[in-house]
Amino acid sequence: MFQSLLRIAIVGAVIKTLKPRSRGLAISAIIIIATLVAHGEYLSYVELSQDDTYLAKSYWLKYTTIIIAVVLYFVFGEFYPKRQASVLSEYSASASAADSSSRQVDDGFDFIREEERLLTRAEKLLSQAKSDER
Repeated sequence: MFQSLLRIAIVGAVIKTLKPRSRGLAISAIIIIATLVAHGEYLSYVELSQDDTYLAKSYWLKYTTIIIAVVLYFVFGEFYPKRQASVLSEYSASASAADSSSRQVDDGFDFIREEERLLTRAEKLLSQAKSDER
């Protein structure tokens, strides 16, 4: 029982961690898988043709492509979104300030926005009872 709950918790934590990174991980995985498949096909060709002239270069190309895919994932998948999120938060803060200052349309809630402090029903009834006593 405890082991199954632990497995569910671990799987949930992994999914929660990987979900925001899923696009970058998918692109990197596709590049790496395509590289491995292409290299496997080239090795099959070399085995059939007995021409191993470019075999060492194919391994260099394979590992270089994998390293580039991993580095690009970390650059654009891990570091760039954090910087972009901070820029977006600054933009949204300035945009919301501009929206609140340029509100022209009455949406029916202006009387609430202009209140200094919102009252609950009980507070309203209490203030009405005090005003009726006077």
